[in-house]
Amino acid sequence: MNAGPPGPRGMGLFLRGFAMGIAELVPGVSGGTIALITGIYQNLVTAVNQMLTRGLSLWARGAWREGWREGHGPFLLVLGLGMAMGIVALSRVVRWLLGAYPLHLSGFFLGLIVAAAGLLVSLARPWRMSSFVLVLVGLVLGLGISAVPPALGGSASAGAVFLGGAVAICAWILPGISGSYTLLLLGLYPLIIEALATLHVVTLVTLGLGCLTGLFLFSGLLTWLLERFYPSVLALLLGVMLGALPPLWPWLRPDAGGETTASPEGPLFRMVSPTTFGRITGESPEFVGVSLATVLGIFVVVALFGIDRARSGRAT
Repeated sequence: MNAGPPGPRGMGLFLRGFAMGIAELVPGVSGGTIALITGIYQNLVTAVNQMLTRGLSLWARGAWREGWREGHGPFLLVLGLGMAMGIVALSRVVRWLLGAYPLHLSGFFLGLIVAAAGLLVSLARPWRMSSFVLVLVGLVLGLGISAVPPALGGSASAGAVFLGGAVAICAWILPGISGSYTLLLLGLYPLIIEALATLHVVTLVTLGLGCLTGLFLFSGLLTWLLERFYPSVLALLLGVMLGALPPLWPWLRPDAGGETTASPEGPLFRMVSPTTFGRITGESPEFVGVSLATVLGIFVVVALFGIDRARSGRAT
């Protein structure tokens, strides 16, 4: 297993961050999944851990240049700039797609996750009996997360925001679990969106401190696990990704007291066939278009993985 950074640099790294930023705009899609698809997942985990341990330690002693270099500052800076640009540049586009073409967008991301899961199957070798047990454990975990009803809250204590940031950042770094969806489940999503829109400094600083704390505690553990139990960790993440698929199924109907009208307050959603979806909602299921979007998502993953393998081959 290769170590983390140095890895992709320059425009290639920036574009990976750009894609991760776009993914985080959609509850249910993880930036960690995009990092995995584009071949920088372990680089990301290692860089974050090194910055929060070695980098900060050197900075505390006044060794700014050494801390920046040994904490993989250039890698994180370029990736972070890409993520920020992705969020800023395409937030309105993604919001428009969610409103105008929600079925197609869900189909596209469904294709991404399915293809990424297939990628994990090949990366998690050698497969042992324990690997299948871990997939099952991850599947139960992912299904449990995706089945929890979103809590829509408008206010929260500073402690709740802090803990929410710590939990959400851990979800962000894991493939298959969305940080924004985690905030939605915790009832903090509307509050955080409002804070971002109004630049509410106290809320944003509290959230940021929670994120830093979560990263500090979790990235070290994840790095340790990846270094010692790489196939097993990937098997567990494979199960989590598969369990997180139901919310991305394009044809969902609310299952709340027999109501069939979609509502943000609906506690659970149930997957139905395209035909049933059309009958219940009176809308076209757009089966052909959604299927093409799903195939496109699969193609994107296969193409990105192929490009990354070719680049790795040239590097060796």
